[in-house]
Amino acid sequence: MKKYILILLIVVLQLLSCTNINKRETKSIPEGILRVNETSFHHTCFPYNVNSVVDFHILSQIYSGLVKYEPNNLEIIPDIAKSWKISKDGKQYVFYLNNNVFFHEDKCFDKGRNEITRKVKASDFKYSLELYCLRVKESKRVFLDIVGAKKYCKTKQTGISGIEVVNDTTLVINIKKRNPLFLHFLASIQAVVLPKEAVTAYAENSMIGTGPYFIKEFSSTNKKQTLYKNTKYFKKDKNGEYLPYIDLIEFSFISSTREELELFEQGKVDMVLGLTGDFVNDFLNNNIDKFQSNPPIYILKQTKDVNQENVYNFFRSNVNNLFINRMNYLDLSIVYLKQPKRKGANKK
Repeated sequence: MKKYILILLIVVLQLLSCTNINKRETKSIPEGILRVNETSFHHTCFPYNVNSVVDFHILSQIYSGLVKYEPNNLEIIPDIAKSWKISKDGKQYVFYLNNNVFFHEDKCFDKGRNEITRKVKASDFKYSLELYCLRVKESKRVFLDIVGAKKYCKTKQTGISGIEVVNDTTLVINIKKRNPLFLHFLASIQAVVLPKEAVTAYAENSMIGTGPYFIKEFSSTNKKQTLYKNTKYFKKDKNGEYLPYIDLIEFSFISSTREELELFEQGKVDMVLGLTGDFVNDFLNNNIDKFQSNPPIYILKQTKDVNQENVYNFFRSNVNNLFINRMNYLDLSIVYLKQPKRKGANKK
């Protein structure tokens, strides 16, 4: 029986390898709700308090940094910084920021002139990195490579000397020695940009970022958490259309894998992520026709986690541009919903 299941799994994966589920595409009309279940509840809306995959999945849609990961191959790509230069000795980074990035709308920006947002400036990154140093008890080693960071974390005085604001759209960061991991730190959730106004007003209850989605109210229970499309998000696709495509993302929190798979079969969630082999075999057996139909109704994608263990992910075939990677990094701003055409559907 185990041999049969293994053969079945291999066949399904081979069939799916012929599809274009990893091909980056675009969609002309944004619409719909993407429903994602997490098997544990999220505990924070503040990026420095992230300590779980579910926190990371949600908050990485809300906040942005200088750079980010390309979800398909995990290369470092521009985010709020449209470009950057690294000195020959690898010790200086000069970032050039997009000048059309706005924080999510909130009353904290109102200074008596009915303002509800403002542009992101290079000084906001200096503020955020120094705030990270003050709020996190054990800063990442790569962060302490910034000139003056270690001293600032100890004394809390005069700011981090190695972070220089040239003007509103130019930021310089000097580090002690060449470190190829430095850009990866800047792509992490700890290096996102935060507005001082929101942190002053709400402290660690702040939810104001610059990402493709925003939260209206943080769910403090185990009920659903809804993310809303940021209509002022600055990024565009290759056709010049503003991202994100999807209007709403609903995160649910069902801990039972069996119940999660039942919801998937019932069409109440659009994906099941991070499965081990324990549940995969039975689900494949019971739904093999939905994987092997042309086009398929369900998609199976296999990847490896950071420990090189096999992980399986199911998602509905109308979910496009969803990339699965070993870092559990999701970029839902590029995902769109499009029902595939069934074979013979246009024939009379």
